[in-house]
Amino acid sequence: MASVYSAVECPHCGRSASEDYYYKISVGYIVCRRCGYNAVRSCMPEEAIKYGHEIQENLGYGVCCQVSADGRRKMTLLNCYPDNLEEFKLEIENGDPELKESYLVTFLDGVFEIILGNPPENFHLTFEEYKEKMHEKYGGFEEFDGLVPIEN
Repeated sequence: MASVYSAVECPHCGRSASEDYYYKISVGYIVCRRCGYNAVRSCMPEEAIKYGHEIQENLGYGVCCQVSADGRRKMTLLNCYPDNLEEFKLEIENGDPELKESYLVTFLDGVFEIILGNPPENFHLTFEEYKEKMHEKYGGFEEFDGLVPIEN
């Protein structure tokens, strides 16, 4: 099935999220690597369910990004506020002791808190700031006005 993959504004935190949109059946998978929001949405839910897409929404409470020494990346979206932050911290410190790329961030009541590590450069940009930066970096998208390139 055909889809369009682009950056969109996260409906939960207002930062840059990724959407994989299956335009033939109007189903969008949205994942925010900032606050952890993730959802499957559709304006035609009956059609989506018919093709095996379960309509759901999980408000984000943060993310844990672990990057191992060999470059493998594991992103955990927090669908509830974590009561095991120490476990996440230990996993990160064991895999990336210098905290070059790994990070643990919580999101509660509209506030981000960096618990450990260093989120990427674009992490703190609002969606509009991110969109402008991507258009400057990759050129204008006049004929594809709604599309925004994706970077971590």
